[in-house]
Amino acid sequence: MPAWIATGHAAVRSTTGNPGLSSARYPALAAVSEELRPLAVALTRQMLYNDTPNHPRLRGLRTRTSEAVDEIIAQAAPTSSRTWPAHRR
Repeated sequence: MPAWIATGHAAVRSTTGNPGLSSARYPALAAVSEELRPLAVALTRQMLYNDTPNHPRLRGLRTRTSEAVDEIIAQAAPTSSRTWPAHRR
């Protein structure tokens, strides 16, 4: 399977909307063997393997979910005894 790697914001941004480039690993599930179809279905549901419009929608859901979980934890645990990881601030 031929592949391209885009690095850097400008390069990645220039690939969005290009119908010749896609993150979808299994665009035609019917063409996948019966044995591998459960894996293909699972991969099609992951944010990493989705293109616009699903990728931004899933990314937004993940962000909102993380924020809600952080708020719940912050309310449940005393802040003086809890140090949040730097990536969650």
